[in-house]
Amino acid sequence: KYSLNIASRGATYVLMERYEEALQDLNQAIALDSKFSLAIALRGHVYKTLRQYDKALQDFNQAVGIDPKDELPIRKRGEIYLMLGCYHEALFDFNQAIQLEPESDWDLYFRALAYKVLNQLDNAKADLEQAIQLAQKDYNEKPEDHQNTFNLAVYHLAAGNLDLSKHFYWDALNRGASAVQIREAIRVLEDFLTVFPGHEAAQRFKQGLEKRVSG
Repeated sequence: KYSLNIASRGATYVLMERYEEALQDLNQAIALDSKFSLAIALRGHVYKTLRQYDKALQDFNQAVGIDPKDELPIRKRGEIYLMLGCYHEALFDFNQAIQLEPESDWDLYFRALAYKVLNQLDNAKADLEQAIQLAQKDYNEKPEDHQNTFNLAVYHLAAGNLDLSKHFYWDALNRGASAVQIREAIRVLEDFLTVFPGHEAAQRFKQGLEKRVSG
């Protein structure tokens, strides 16, 4: 009956990619505590992973309503808007998230995608340069952080630096990125391709990652 313990188990199921069991726990935790914004946002993340965007949007809206100063559900809601093609709404959320977390390279990356699709290319370039700088700093300090390396790869992809993007994808793979981390990198590329369908380099990199994780 402790909502935190149940939600924590749900979070572990998410890390294990056992999403139906995660949803069962998160639903139970939220039933016990309807204001448990972290559990609600995590459930929204699961729905996003399952491409159930309407349910994800409902959860992120609820989480933002409970805690309007929490950057995570605001940015995640922006991601949903981006996937749904609501680009101005996405940009509004990314602006809010960056005001709360100005050093978040992930937030800057997503805002850059919104700027790119809205043809605000100078703004997109500036955000991507800053995101790359922040992620490169982390890479220099912790090259074994494979999630950051995959992030750096997709930032360079978005910026059009295809050789560097390929370098960092292979660097993460060669340093021993786990299957879970590779599948997450694939999902990131799927999101990118939702916004920019037909992007040949993104498709190639995604296929390369899929071969590695299936092999």
